[in-house]
Amino acid sequence: MQVISTRYRPSGCPPKSMSHCKLPAGTRLPSPGYSIGFDAGGNVWVGTRKHGLWDMRSGKAFGGGGVFCICTDRSGRVWAGCFGDGLRVCDDGELRDPFGGAGPARRVRWMSVGPAGRVWAATEAGLLTFDPDSLWAVPTAYELYTSRNSGLCGSELNTVFADSRGFVWIGTLGHGVFRCRWLSGGGLEVERYDVGRGLAANEVQAVVEDRDGGIWVATQYGLSRMESGADAFSSFFLSSTLQGDMYSANAAVRAKDGSLQFGTSDGLAVIGPSGMDAERFSPPPCFTEFYAGGRPLVLEEDSSGGFRRMELGWGQNSVTVRFSNLDYSRFRSSRYSYKLEGYDTCWSVPSEAGEAVYRHLPPGDYTLLVRSSNSSGVWCAGTARLELSVSPPFYQTPWAYAGYVCLAVLVTGTAWRVTVRMMRLRRLVEMERGMSGFKLRFFRSVIQGVCEPLDRLRESLPEGSAGGRTRAELGRIRELLQQTLTFKDRMPDQEEARILLDTSLMGEEDGGKRPEEAEADAFKARMESIVAEHLGDAAFTAESWAEQMGLRRTAFYRRTKDVTGMTPNEFLRTARLKRAAELLLEGCLSVSEVAYRVGFDDLSYFSKSFKAYFGMSPSVFQKEKR
Repeated sequence: MQVISTRYRPSGCPPKSMSHCKLPAGTRLPSPGYSIGFDAGGNVWVGTRKHGLWDMRSGKAFGGGGVFCICTDRSGRVWAGCFGDGLRVCDDGELRDPFGGAGPARRVRWMSVGPAGRVWAATEAGLLTFDPDSLWAVPTAYELYTSRNSGLCGSELNTVFADSRGFVWIGTLGHGVFRCRWLSGGGLEVERYDVGRGLAANEVQAVVEDRDGGIWVATQYGLSRMESGADAFSSFFLSSTLQGDMYSANAAVRAKDGSLQFGTSDGLAVIGPSGMDAERFSPPPCFTEFYAGGRPLVLEEDSSGGFRRMELGWGQNSVTVRFSNLDYSRFRSSRYSYKLEGYDTCWSVPSEAGEAVYRHLPPGDYTLLVRSSNSSGVWCAGTARLELSVSPPFYQTPWAYAGYVCLAVLVTGTAWRVTVRMMRLRRLVEMERGMSGFKLRFFRSVIQGVCEPLDRLRESLPEGSAGGRTRAELGRIRELLQQTLTFKDRMPDQEEARILLDTSLMGEEDGGKRPEEAEADAFKARMESIVAEHLGDAAFTAESWAEQMGLRRTAFYRRTKDVTGMTPNEFLRTARLKRAAELLLEGCLSVSEVAYRVGFDDLSYFSKSFKAYFGMSPSVFQKEKR
């Protein structure tokens, strides 16, 4: 990359392009200045830290302080964006609230006047836009675009810039830059550009346009340019230090001579846009290391210069592949993107990590494709290829399926034999039941037949001692026969026994859950309640969890394992990953923001845990499931 006009000046020295600003002799600001602007008459206005909007001509202050930006509308009104008081307009020697005390935002970071004289403001509440004349007459004549009513990601914006083609560029901290076009019906047409489309970093600090219509974006990690008519950015790194490529917020301007001036951590950088040329050559990547099942394997080259197919067993279905384009000409790393054909549906988000990790790949054939870009964001022409083949486990082999068929035949034959035997026994039981009923009726008829002659014999016995004893003996015999009948009548048959058994069992079931089951449900509900309260606390541990549950650590571990089947740490990690998936589906937060929101302070560990649980990385999950 050839840089023909790049100059750095110490922060205290003004550039030559500002030499036309003549201030009265002895002029001093009452407090540090945040921004500078000019009204329709050429008068200089300065936004200060403590004294509000400062008029350099009269030496008077307007407002309370914290003026971050200044702009002048087509009617000559001076607008001030404050960090605390919201948007203000200078009117008759004072700063007036155009919203009548009900402004949509309290912190305004930057403003720009766009097509048709509309004012655009980047605020902490979203993108604010209004027609100055309409807002001057009606305090509610404005539009506020957020992630809920537009394609913007997040509401806290850092900068805004209106170019000469009618587009408005919105810079964010973490989501890249958005190119917007305001529609006549009040809608907003939005297109996003991030590191995947060549941007140096997603933390955007300032946006400016050169004379040829190219858009320049200053980030916290380099400078990016999109030429007029292009659809992606190319990046430049102009300093030999990281601090020199860290640009200041909203410190960018195009001078009269066409040069672009940017504020950096090392001072002022001045460049000539026409002399900037991105490095077009990007070396292709190659594979350097291969791990399967946690063990390194040797990559063997074939006759064509590629690599032979990697045949992996079932125990080796978790792989880690490392790659590099071997470009060490600059201290900044290249970016890589990969895709596993047969498993992934899209390319991964470009990153500097030259590594692809896949856990528990299903049996099948795959092809890993890798591409890379140089530090200017130029991608290589070709891709590196590596073919993989994962063998199925033993229980999915043809021999295993043949064994399943034999086992199924054996089980079916055994079940048939048991069923036939049960039916035969059932018929025998029914026959025995019929015989028992016949015997009972026969026994009853015999006893009744014996009782009648005994009664007649007792009545025919004469009175006297011998007759009385005989009559008594006959009475006892009849009583024993009668008790035998009574006992037989009171015996429950098979159906009555089944009803009694069912009733006793229903007595246990109708009582609700058993005490131990109810206690386990209450314990699990208490666990989930405490986890929900501390889901975003990365310092929340199993010890503090056990203390809130009122148990010792070992007892809490054992009880959690019995109730949930997981350890406390596994239960907490699962709850965090499920909440992370819900936040990713909402689409309003980046992957890093979601990780911190659910208690992960290590983004790499979060990505690995998420991919192990859901089978895909957080970024891929957010794209596919949205």
